[in-house]
Amino acid sequence: MTGNLLHGWRVEEYGRSRDGVALRAFFPEGNSPTAGLLVAAQHGEEAVTALLARRLLERVSGDATRWVVVPVANPDGLINGTRQNAAGVDLNRNFPAATWRPEDSFTYPPGIEDERRVVANRTNLAPGEDVVEVERRLDKFTPDEFKRNAHHWLILHGRYVCVARKPKCPECIIRDLCEFRHKTPGQAPSLPLG
Repeated sequence: MTGNLLHGWRVEEYGRSRDGVALRAFFPEGNSPTAGLLVAAQHGEEAVTALLARRLLERVSGDATRWVVVPVANPDGLINGTRQNAAGVDLNRNFPAATWRPEDSFTYPPGIEDERRVVANRTNLAPGEDVVEVERRLDKFTPDEFKRNAHHWLILHGRYVCVARKPKCPECIIRDLCEFRHKTPGQAPSLPLG
């Protein structure tokens, strides 16, 4: 993207990818404060997001917005058609930690989201505040056959059931396994059998 078909935008190179591809951000011309940041193509196999960001830049003049646009956050992944960048890191989920390994997995940690940390501590699966230590304990606790999906299961459980401020213990299907002392009142759901 050279920006030669764009109006009201100025392009700035903010770095280079591991494979040497320019990383560019498009700023609205002028000195108005930035209202937001749109980042596309974090995952290389989702090339349509880069195309949509490009079309947005072509159709919306920089004079008409205060948003900064990064049309391709992961050029190496985009070129190679992979979710991860050239270092094998999923820019949306993987932040180097003791458990991080470059695998063909879009779900495997590292990095710990608040939801996973809350669930890990509240249930006593992997108590602790140190991100690397909690990840290590979760990795040790999780059977290999579940590691690919456990990351998302814990996030979703923490986001919708084991919420930080007021957990929905009556709705929790693992209530009987949970070691949280201050469960919210109510009956646990019955599971349909068969």
